[in-house]
Amino acid sequence: MSALDVLGRKGPLRVGHLASLQGVSKPMVTRMTDKLEDTVLVERVHDDADGRSCQIRLTPKGEVLLADASRGADQFLSSQLCALTPPDKLALKQALPVPIRLLGTNA
Repeated sequence: MSALDVLGRKGPLRVGHLASLQGVSKPMVTRMTDKLEDTVLVERVHDDADGRSCQIRLTPKGEVLLADASRGADQFLSSQLCALTPPDKLALKQALPVPIRLLGTNA
């Protein structure tokens, strides 16, 4: 799921780039891609910038799986946040600027 998420956010990637982003070896990404390709979640496409290599991209089936997983995670997180007590909600609200700053986002 992690690799699918990266492909969903970054778009098609070469094996080496995906391996670097995932912190794993190229052979491991190649094996993973073979398995994901067997289940039609990703596909290899020729790299327009370098005809000798290919990129890995999500298939429509992979995009649907990723979207479903994201919705499920959002629903779970929402239910957990709703279950917090008012003091816990306040503590979380006060603590949020720190991880947001660490992530470098303006969310």
